[in-house]
Amino acid sequence: MSKKRNINLSNPTKNVLGIFLSSFCGAILSVVLTLILSYIISKTSISSGYLKIYFSICVGLGSIFGGFLSSKKCNFKGMLSGLLSSLPNSIIITIIMIVFSGGQLKESTIIIFLLIVICSILGGIIGANTKRRK
Repeated sequence: MSKKRNINLSNPTKNVLGIFLSSFCGAILSVVLTLILSYIISKTSISSGYLKIYFSICVGLGSIFGGFLSSKKCNFKGMLSGLLSSLPNSIIITIIMIVFSGGQLKESTIIIFLLIVICSILGGIIGANTKRRK
C-alpha cells in the first residue's frame, strides 16, 4: 500500500511558486489563444490589419487568467498578487515576442506591458473576490 506524502512548503515558498505557476499558465493561455486566432485568420477572410488588436486581446485574456490564478494560490491581496504575476508574465511574453519577431521590439511593446499589468491586476482582484472566506 502506498502512502501519499504531504509536502509542506513554507508560506513564502508557496507564494513564489504560486506566482510563477500562474504566470506560466497565463502565458501559455495567451500563446494558445494566439495560435487559435492565427489559424482562424489564415483559414477565413478576416482582415489581418487588426493583428495587434487580436494579439492584445489574447495577451489580456491570458493575463487575467494568470492574475486570477495567482490570487487563488497566494495569500496576498488581489491587486498585489495580480501585480506580482504580471512581472514574470511580461518577461515570458517578451521572450516569446523576441523569438518570433527576429529580435525586434517596437513601440507597441510598452502598450502590451501596460495591458499585461492592468489585466493581471484585474484578474487578481476578481480572484480575491471569489476566494472562500474562512
